Amino acid sequence: MPSQSNTKLVSHIDCPGGGQVWVEGTTLYVGHMRPTSGTTIIDIADPRKPKTIVRIDVREGWHSHKVRVAGDIMIVNQEKFGKSSRTEVGGGIDIYDVSNPSAPKLITEWQPSERFVGTIVPYAWFAQGLRIVDYADPFAPREVGHYLPDAAPGADRASSNDVTIDARGLIYLVDRVNGVDVIEAAR
Repeated sequence: MPSQSNTKLVSHIDCPGGGQVWVEGTTLYVGHMRPTSGTTIIDIADPRKPKTIVRIDVREGWHSHKVRVAGDIMIVNQEKFGKSSRTEVGGGIDIYDVSNPSAPKLITEWQPSERFVGTIVPYAWFAQGLRIVDYADPFAPREVGHYLPDAAPGADRASSNDVTIDARGLIYLVDRVNGVDVIEAAR
């Protein structure tokens, strides 16, 4: 039985756990930690009776635990599950048209390259640190910046878990063990 104070459980959505959630209008998007669960899209027009609309699974050995939506565009990560080497990227971004949330359409997949210039959307990639992606053209996203923090004392690699950007353009990259790096991207 959950413990509560000054709160009331409205409903519970039975899904395979989550890494990140996002609400756009009356639609909830959940990025999942466990392979191969990918992203679940849920109708929350009636929060007492949420309805799963669709789940986008990922390939075996991968997960997709990050999700963001702006208008009709959904961006999710694709990441190898488990440890990868410090130099192995093992991930990318999928961009979907979600103008009809019950039938998301994959627009493109993007994999990081070794060219880094500029700033737009930040993503945390655990051992690969920060990746900055320009997706102004969702049919041709491109990596435009990166930052790989030092590993925490006693760790063999960084553990970048989440990232956000403020109105001034400063990027805040949180490590599961080693605090928060505040980063200014080139303009």
